[in-house]
Amino acid sequence: MKVTDLSLNEKSSKVPKEFIALAVAVLLLSANYILPAESLRKPIAYAGSPLMKGGVAVGKAIDDSVEAFFSIPYIRSENAVLQITSAELEAENRKLQLLLEENAALRKEIDLGKREDKLLEANVLASDIGVDDSMIIDAGKKDGVEEGDIVRIGSIYIGYIGAVSELTSKVILPNNETSTLEVLLIDNPDLDKGIEQLKEEFSNRDDLANGLALGENSAIKVDNISRNDTVQAGYAVVVNDPEIQELLYIGSVSEVIDDPAAPVKRAKVRPAFVYDNINYLFVVIE
Repeated sequence: MKVTDLSLNEKSSKVPKEFIALAVAVLLLSANYILPAESLRKPIAYAGSPLMKGGVAVGKAIDDSVEAFFSIPYIRSENAVLQITSAELEAENRKLQLLLEENAALRKEIDLGKREDKLLEANVLASDIGVDDSMIIDAGKKDGVEEGDIVRIGSIYIGYIGAVSELTSKVILPNNETSTLEVLLIDNPDLDKGIEQLKEEFSNRDDLANGLALGENSAIKVDNISRNDTVQAGYAVVVNDPEIQELLYIGSVSEVIDDPAAPVKRAKVRPAFVYDNINYLFVVIE
C-alpha cells in the first residue's frame, strides 16, 4: 500500500517569507514607476500623519522636560545671586541712612558746643533692647561721668546714666520700666527754643498737652493726658522735666488711646531713633 508523506507536501507548499517580502518590494518599486508618485504617497502620508504628529509632540515635550531639568541648578544659582545682591543693596542703604543721621546729629552737637555744659562723646559697647532696655558706653568715672547725667544726640533725648564704673557706664533708655519723664505733646515745635519760651507761645493754643512718659513693655507711652487736651498722631513728644532744664525731643505720637471710660487719655510714642542702631552718643557733664 502506498503511503503519501503529507508533512513533506505541506512543507513544500508553504511560500517562503523572504519571497513574499521580495514580491512586495518589487510591486512597490514598480508602482513608483507606473502610478503617479503623489497617488501613492498621499494615502501613506495620510495614514501616518497622526502618528508623526504625535511623535513630534511627545519628542518636544521630552526635550522641554530635559531642558528644564538641567536648567534647575542654573535657576537656583541665579536666584541665590539675586538674593545676595538685594541683601547687599539693603545693607548699603541702611549704612547710608545711619551715616546721614550721625552726620546731622554731629552738626547739631557742634552748634550746641557753645553751651557751658561739657559734652562727652562716648561709643556704645553693647545694647540690651527688649529686656533691660539699656546701653553700655565706653565712658565712666575717669571721664567725669556721674549717675543722673543726661545722654542725648543733638536735641534728641536718649536717656540718663543709671550706673557708673571706672571705665564704663549704663544708660537707661526712655522705654525702660524705671524711666519716667514729664513731657509736652506739641504740634510742630521749634526745638531750638527753650521750654519756657515754648510754653509761653503755646499757652493760648489748643495744640499743647502735658503728660508723663513711661517705659512699658519695651515701649514708650504717655500717661495722664487730660481729656480736655487735644492730642493727635504726629504730635512731638518733648521733655518737660525740671531735672533736665532743656528742650529735648523723645519722639512722636504714633497712636492716641482714648477710652471713654478712663479718666485720662494715653498715647503711644514712636522713638526718634531705633535704639539698636545707635553707635555713639553724648553725655552732658556739668
